[in-house]
Amino acid sequence: MYLPHKIKVLEAAAAVAAGRVKQNEVVSSDGSKVYKVNADKMWSSDPLTRFHNTVGYPLIAVLMSKGVLPYNASIGEKLKNVVWSELNKRFKRDYDAVYNYVKQKYKLQGVDQYVERVLDALGPLAQK
Repeated sequence: MYLPHKIKVLEAAAAVAAGRVKQNEVVSSDGSKVYKVNADKMWSSDPLTRFHNTVGYPLIAVLMSKGVLPYNASIGEKLKNVVWSELNKRFKRDYDAVYNYVKQKYKLQGVDQYVERVLDALGPLAQK
């Protein structure tokens, strides 16, 4: 599997903080979808994982909630009410623009280092 854009790490942290992660499913930020997740098989029903062979935020969120990937509660708390689908629409799915906007708006200290740690930890898991 491919590693996702760094914004997906922030979406996952927000989902954990918001309590949208249940054992093997994750509710979308706007509440309109529920994604099934099988962390042992590195599978999720979200479109990024299913159709693009890329690790999606629901899978990252479950792995964070299980302690497999690093979770930063401070970052998660700041982002827990973000409706990601609205930002993606607003910025026309330009994930770099969304990342930079969120980073500035929520004054996320150390976010680049945190995201890098998560992606580094995710790399070997995605290769299984």
